[in-house]
Amino acid sequence: MLRWDACIFVVACLLGTSPASAQETHHATGSIAAAQAAAETTPLGEGKASVVQDVFPIVDGVEQRSTPVQDTPKDSWWEVDGGLRRGPADELTKARNAEAVKRMFAHAYDNYMLHAYPHDELKPISQSYTDSLDELGNLKLESLSDTYEGLALSLIESLSTLAVLGNFTEFLKGVQLVIENTSFDADVRVSVFETNIRLLGGLLSAHLIAANLGSWLKEQAHEHPRQADRGKGRSISAGNAGQKEHKEKSETEEAFKYNGELLHLAYDLGERLLPAFASPTGIPYNWVNLRLGLRPNETTETSTSNVGTLVLEFSALSRLTGDKRFEVKAMGGLLALWKLRSKHDLFGTTINVETGAWINKSGGIGAGIDSYFEYLLKAHILFSRQNCGVDFWHMFRKSYEAANRYMFDNSWFHEVDMRTGSPTHHQMTSLQAFWPGVQVMAGDVQAAKEFHSMLFSVWRGFRLLPERYLYKQGRAHPTENYYPLRPELFESTWYLYAATEDESFLQVGEQLMIALLKFSRVSGGFASIRNVVTMEKEDHQHSFFLSETCKYLYLLYNSTFTDSLDLDYVFSTEGHPLWLPDEGLSDECAWTREEVEAAGAGWFPHPSGYSTEKHAAWGFWKADTHKERRKRESNMDVLNESETDRPMFSTGAGQVSSLEKEVCPSFSFLQRKDATLRMMTALRTGKQKICTSKAARLNKPPSQHRVPNVCFREDKHTDHHCVLNSECGVDGITCRPRTCHPLGVCTSSSRFL
Repeated sequence: MLRWDACIFVVACLLGTSPASAQETHHATGSIAAAQAAAETTPLGEGKASVVQDVFPIVDGVEQRSTPVQDTPKDSWWEVDGGLRRGPADELTKARNAEAVKRMFAHAYDNYMLHAYPHDELKPISQSYTDSLDELGNLKLESLSDTYEGLALSLIESLSTLAVLGNFTEFLKGVQLVIENTSFDADVRVSVFETNIRLLGGLLSAHLIAANLGSWLKEQAHEHPRQADRGKGRSISAGNAGQKEHKEKSETEEAFKYNGELLHLAYDLGERLLPAFASPTGIPYNWVNLRLGLRPNETTETSTSNVGTLVLEFSALSRLTGDKRFEVKAMGGLLALWKLRSKHDLFGTTINVETGAWINKSGGIGAGIDSYFEYLLKAHILFSRQNCGVDFWHMFRKSYEAANRYMFDNSWFHEVDMRTGSPTHHQMTSLQAFWPGVQVMAGDVQAAKEFHSMLFSVWRGFRLLPERYLYKQGRAHPTENYYPLRPELFESTWYLYAATEDESFLQVGEQLMIALLKFSRVSGGFASIRNVVTMEKEDHQHSFFLSETCKYLYLLYNSTFTDSLDLDYVFSTEGHPLWLPDEGLSDECAWTREEVEAAGAGWFPHPSGYSTEKHAAWGFWKADTHKERRKRESNMDVLNESETDRPMFSTGAGQVSSLEKEVCPSFSFLQRKDATLRMMTALRTGKQKICTSKAARLNKPPSQHRVPNVCFREDKHTDHHCVLNSECGVDGITCRPRTCHPLGVCTSSSRFL
């Protein structure tokens, strides 16, 4: 098994240098400070950033570079701005990097509040605003409102990040502004998906933080009285070094007067989104008018991610308010979608919500489907105590295994035809960068590190991540080569560091930060990049830069916020922390299976070629015993399957993967208290009981208890002897079937044939 610290070798190879020479590169922290100083003193406007000397020729103001950087000269931006560091990252370095992220966020947030609030998003180059909520996901810009004037989107998105950064004074100011000035009674047609993850998720997360803020501040003041005192009255703008005079009554004390106003706003917004579920299938329309509801002849096409990315926020809203309608509707839509998967457990990208017919039958792990995978696993983490019979783990397991079987392509992931599993598009999309984070949460750490290294190699080649990268051709997509400050690579870097404490990921984070400072920072905020080849800027600072990009980058160097969460939590796909408080919540389900089926999950035509699995995702109901549940799953996997067409992960009767046994990780194995954090700790320290089958613990010494990852299946015979391929398991690193060698032993590599 590859050691965690071997990643420094991998990243060194990506740099095009030896590990020894990589250790001799400059210290990156000083480079971050230099980049910040240059960015703060040099007016960048719409022109190219010039923190360091460019190494590519410039003709008519355009950098001449059409392919990724292959060999980086010694005096290039990479070498000047810092490479791999020698030795461990000391706490002072981490603190300085965390402070640098605070300055980045402050620059973006202050400019939004100065030039754009209460509108939706900042235009940093022109230092103006855009009311963009009705444009999100609206590629054709159809049915735009003439009267819409914004809903303070970026402020609502920023609230949870302010708390993560420890600026509770500004957090409370923002909460007060939202409470006093926000109304969702607007005549505007919006994307249900975007409104859910950005506004509803932002409000729910801010409510949970505000409701717990008093106890957090008391605990912080007790443990670190000087730090708590220093936090009072401080301006958000660390870049301006502003220090306000102390008020007689600290604004942090206002937290105790919070009475759930944000939850009331979230409830109102949720009700305005409910008309989207008025389809014959229960699959929600993607568009709804916040004031008028569902318009006549609304577009019937929606994406898989749009349907699958409602269950966290809607279920949390139901459980916090006691109104089960939201969870019932979201669950009904999700299970209706689940029943329309192909016989290969694959999904297309877009579907007709009225007929259930797939429109775009090509799908992958990126745009249009990405957060579907993410929310199945996170719903299992968040709702496993009170899952009402819906087996999110089963749904995730089947989907994850299908992705590994059909989409994995020599360290990349291509898109496939859901009907056949055959490849359709050999490309990396920037949204795929979330996948290593999901792999980490599933216990598949080694695979996560490998895919992350590929993604980072693309970032390093272009110095930012293009929206689409044609990996077979080694170039960015000719038109979709922009970078809108996306956070997914930052997110996965944080997950990997949290799970492994491999310091090479801290160094990756430094390089990500330096690139943003060099290419994206302008005097009025952080601009998107229209073209990663020319580094032409776009006058747009997306709200997710505030809610996700800065947040995950900060958590990489300061985990105070997550360390303080003494219960199971997840980050939504928009980076908003969500959890369910123990107080006032019952372990009993508030709704019935019949209610969800009536909402759409009971509607399941079975056109030819699609799954006819009778139980779908229905949890093998609580009444089932564990033994009955395992028996049904086993029968489902091997029933009516020939040797040639059996699924990749059904390698013979009685052979079950660690993922199928729910032991990698088994969240039920962990106690309720801080399960997520201790899962990460277990992965980091090697104390992986959660990734160990009972049989392994009984028959093998402790040193051999680890399961390589979630794809792994043991060979039928302990001595690995075989006669047929069916007696061989599945390789835990490549997720591919092992084969029976002519000499009579199972092998994972064709090199031995």
